[in-house]
Amino acid sequence: MKALILDSMPEQMRSTTEAIEKEVKSLGIEPVTLNLRDMKMKKCIGCFVCWEKTPGVCVHDDDGKKMAMEWPHADIIIYSTPVFLGSYSPELKVQLDRILPILQPYFRKFNGEVHHPQRYPRKKALVAFGQLTSKDDDEGMTFKELVRRNSLNLQARFCEVITFKEELDKVAIAAVFKKAKEALT
Repeated sequence: MKALILDSMPEQMRSTTEAIEKEVKSLGIEPVTLNLRDMKMKKCIGCFVCWEKTPGVCVHDDDGKKMAMEWPHADIIIYSTPVFLGSYSPELKVQLDRILPILQPYFRKFNGEVHHPQRYPRKKALVAFGQLTSKDDDEGMTFKELVRRNSLNLQARFCEVITFKEELDKVAIAAVFKKAKEALT
């Protein structure tokens, strides 16, 4: 089992991602961590070349292709991000916009909603760890709803969002990955 960790935590919060990596390894899951702050990625330009001319391959030849190469092989997708105004960090947002190639260009109905089907059939679990950056309690609820809605686009079999202010609860990390692993087996 593999986990793809999309890490956009600032350097001073790197301990969060390290704790996630450690727990993933302890459960026998192989982690692949992409440090998004150090990657050079262009924004998606919505050209749809990845759907029409080069299926599954983005027109941009940059570090964004690292995620596209790892995504199909991952069972668990993990976001490690500060939360800004109820949303992802800018680095994670750019990367998530670039997952368009993993989707197919036509629509299907999933659970009564219309979404693009996945290009790669492997079922995924989505786990997001969001460090809240404001004292606004609504920020965490907005973030949880955003991740939940995005998980529908990915047709994730399992989705869990953990928000925290200062330190991430290590017990919560272990519990969520055990549930994710169970959901995929």
